[in-house]
Amino acid sequence: MILLITGGAGYIGSICVEELLRQGHEVIVVDNLQEGHREAVPPESAFYEGNFGDRDLLETIFQKHSIDGVIHFAADTRVESSMIDPGQFFNNNVVNGIALLDVMRKFGCNRMIFSSTAAIYGEPQYNPVDENHSKLPVNPYGESKLMFEKILDWYHRAYGLKFNALRYFNAAGASRTSAMDRGFLIWKWSKPWKLSQGKQSLSNLHPEDSVIPRHWWHPRNWPTGNLAGIRNSQNWKKSSPQPGNGTESILMDTLQP
Repeated sequence: MILLITGGAGYIGSICVEELLRQGHEVIVVDNLQEGHREAVPPESAFYEGNFGDRDLLETIFQKHSIDGVIHFAADTRVESSMIDPGQFFNNNVVNGIALLDVMRKFGCNRMIFSSTAAIYGEPQYNPVDENHSKLPVNPYGESKLMFEKILDWYHRAYGLKFNALRYFNAAGASRTSAMDRGFLIWKWSKPWKLSQGKQSLSNLHPEDSVIPRHWWHPRNWPTGNLAGIRNSQNWKKSSPQPGNGTESILMDTLQP
């Protein structure tokens, strides 16, 4: 398959790109490198530097590549910043997302996997939080993601878009051939820890971060189930599942080899 990955130079995106290439797919990456790293993008993929809401850039990409589906990671994600400048988050996460959807529609691409967030739920009313939990985000970041989920639903109803919105909790882990070797990061919420080529160790993590039980998932596991979703998207209308196995663990256990 030929897949466009927005945010493919970021933490989760770059690991996903690597895995998709390993499975034999053709991958096109668009990233403005605001948070991502050019060197994190495997050379086997096609790379375009720019914003995923740039319609001219997107049209150039879709003209050059017969894209089968879009995996949409790119977004402003720092919760603290969203409280200070919500306009930036709504513009990037919502307005630019609409631009992407419109270009997809223009070129007949109707399959998207959207990287949403568990932040759309707000304060947990019960645990574990499931897909039926009330959606009352407490910050503009979560609100922007929920707004875009609703837009995806309306594009499904009006234009036949097939989408899957994945509401992630906590990601941790890295790829040995990309993120880990290049000294990038292991992620907790939106704060990176650099494990620079072995110059730092897991013992440098904040004690509170390392012992609180949470639901973790490894981004290397991401492509498998979701590729099946893109391949079979004509057989489903929409979906908003939460990745995970329902088991809590502490970060130190998650990151140990």
